Amino acid sequence: MKNRILKAFLIALLISPAFFLQAQAQEQEEDSLLRVIEKLQSDVSILSKIKISGYVQAQFQMTDSAGITSIAGGNFDKGIDKRFSVRRGRLKVAYNTALSQYVLQFDATESGMSVKDIYFKTTDPYLGAFSLTAGIFNRPFGYEIEYSSSQRESPERSMVFQTLFPGERDLGASLTIQPPKTSNYNFIKLDLGVFNGTGPKAKDFDNRKDFIGHLTLNKSYLQETLRVGLGASYYNGRVINGTKKVWSMSDNIFKVDSAAGNTSAYSERIFKGLEAQFAYISPLGLSQLRGEYLWGKQSGSSSSSKTPEVKPAGDTYVRDFAGYYIMFTQNIMQSKHQLVLKYDVYDPNTAVSGNEIGASGSGTKAGDIEYSTFGFGWVYRFDSNLKLTAYYDVVTNEKTNISGYTKDLKDNVFTLRLQYKF
Repeated sequence: MKNRILKAFLIALLISPAFFLQAQAQEQEEDSLLRVIEKLQSDVSILSKIKISGYVQAQFQMTDSAGITSIAGGNFDKGIDKRFSVRRGRLKVAYNTALSQYVLQFDATESGMSVKDIYFKTTDPYLGAFSLTAGIFNRPFGYEIEYSSSQRESPERSMVFQTLFPGERDLGASLTIQPPKTSNYNFIKLDLGVFNGTGPKAKDFDNRKDFIGHLTLNKSYLQETLRVGLGASYYNGRVINGTKKVWSMSDNIFKVDSAAGNTSAYSERIFKGLEAQFAYISPLGLSQLRGEYLWGKQSGSSSSSKTPEVKPAGDTYVRDFAGYYIMFTQNIMQSKHQLVLKYDVYDPNTAVSGNEIGASGSGTKAGDIEYSTFGFGWVYRFDSNLKLTAYYDVVTNEKTNISGYTKDLKDNVFTLRLQYKF
């Protein structure tokens, strides 16, 4: 009996290290597996914060005359009245956390590649009502600037916005004040920003910064079938004078101020805007009506009221301007079809009109001519990714005393665009 107990003890003594080693190895394997799982969870968590999106707009265009000046995707080259182009080719990368966002967006076309957006946005962790955005991003002025080109029903933005805000974006910082979604006052939003005023592609060329303020109210009614948006914008900026000569309107003519100090001084740019949007869902489909009106004072050149993107080298021309657009879209019931109507006007110099422009001694030139554009089109959405747009712009200019502008130019444009978005 004793021998049996002794043998059992010896056997247990011999095999216990093996069991111990095996248990230790199993434990190590479990720890290693846990580390792998934790690493995978960490990687998945990081990847889930990254969002990649983009779209490409391939289009064909025809115009009435070769080599026209156009806002429908840029001027046509000399001798060209038909063209294929990639209007926009965007790739956007966003990194999102609970309280911050980083965005980098590129645009690639046949003309090359450029950076469209590069900014960060961070929200306060206490109230969730204050957000700071800094970098290159859309100017917070009006509705049409921030309305994405991939969503917009017309191929291009209105002339007044293309003239006053070329490139839509600018380099600066903006504070957004909006109560969180849980608040009854979430429908109120206020943007307050300071920008270079030179657009997204140029370094600042003066010592002044431009201020933009934008207040919006957006609310739904009738069980979410009616949505109403109202807004007001204000822009206060300056542009450095290229020479000592600053021209301004008086008694329908340009008069010059040639003070020596004007060379290092600034001329003002004051824009004001009002906006409204209405969207209504009915058995006929989604109906939308949008409009904006802008007015104020703009400092440009003799030939153009466009906001300068490089340091001016010529005389400064200060003009009072006004511009607006009205846009109506109608989805055809629950189908994939949508009809679009749009009318926009831009008058760069409200002090003169018609034959007063180009009159002897007035100093007025092509930069003072008013343009109106009536656009109509059809949109067909194959699915959430693919969209086809056929659109025609009827462009009308004032009849003036300026050679080449004594009658309406033949510069209407037809655009056929196919967009793929992901």
